Amino acid sequence: MLSREYKDYVDEIAEKVKLSALELLGMTMAEFKNTPENIRRVIECLGGEINPDISNGMRYESLGDGRFNIHCDFASTPVMDLAHELGHHCLLEKGNSQAGTIAWRRDLRGTNFFDDDADGREKAFYHELAVRYFERAFLMPKTEFKKSVEKYTIENKINIAKIAKDFGVPCQLVENRGNDFKLWDYRQESRQT
Repeated sequence: MLSREYKDYVDEIAEKVKLSALELLGMTMAEFKNTPENIRRVIECLGGEINPDISNGMRYESLGDGRFNIHCDFASTPVMDLAHELGHHCLLEKGNSQAGTIAWRRDLRGTNFFDDDADGREKAFYHELAVRYFERAFLMPKTEFKKSVEKYTIENKINIAKIAKDFGVPCQLVENRGNDFKLWDYRQESRQT
């Protein structure tokens, strides 16, 4: 439901966010592993904090001036959930960051959210689609993902489990990322280990 143009834009934002944070951390993309601790370090580099108050559930909270909280039980929160909440900051919070403002105003479905007549539920639906896409793009950057697919493809069979292990994510997230690029159209999937 998100346009290819918008998906490409989110891929670009996710990569820029990750590279900026990695530069501050003194790491390369190759050195970075999707662990909760590394995602926490990225969140902190970008002005965020992990807040253990989950009385209202896991959530993103904007504090203004580019600062934010991610409320979660850090010890049990998967990396994909941390990346998801980071996506709220990077994509959907108007005015919190340059990237957030630009991404929010970009076309998600042929119209501008500030000018269209979509109701709140429809807007929330598209917000979540965009954030879920960011989550996948941040954890599995386009170039690295496609290289991994090539690495683990033998005779048109893709070993999704090995790709998932490389990125530290569930197989379902790998399947969804492959669907983002229509990679599964011409190959057979395999969940072999």
